[in-house]
Order: sequence, then structure tokens, then C-alpha cells
Amino acid sequence: MVDLARGSFPREMMHVAHPESASSLERVSEGVVESVSRYARENPVPAILWATGIGFVLGWKLKPW
Repeated sequence: MVDLARGSFPREMMHVAHPESASSLERVSEGVVESVSRYARENPVPAILWATGIGFVLGWKLKPW
């Protein structure tokens, strides 16, 4: 719910209302997240396998010992 007593809106609402104020890095990262989300919705099994593989490799390489 929007707190009208403060007179300000949440950052997410302002971003949706004024997308041109976003930085280029923010726009690129949102585009990547949107593309990955769309791919995961259209191809759930390959997306799960990719996420599992990436998680395994990162966990193996970044182990604390």
C-alpha cells in the first residue's frame, strides 16, 4: 500500500512509471533477467539442468577449504 502521508511512492512504482530514468547498466541487467526468465518459462527442464550445473561448478570451485 502506498503511504500517502509521506508523499512519496515506492522506488519500484517510480521506476515503472519513469523507465527512462534507469541507468544503462540497470536496463541491461533487467533485460538479461527478463530473457532468462522467459527462457526458463518456455524450457523448464533445460533451465533446471543449467542451474544445477552452474551451481555444482560454483560450489566446487568456491568451496571454503
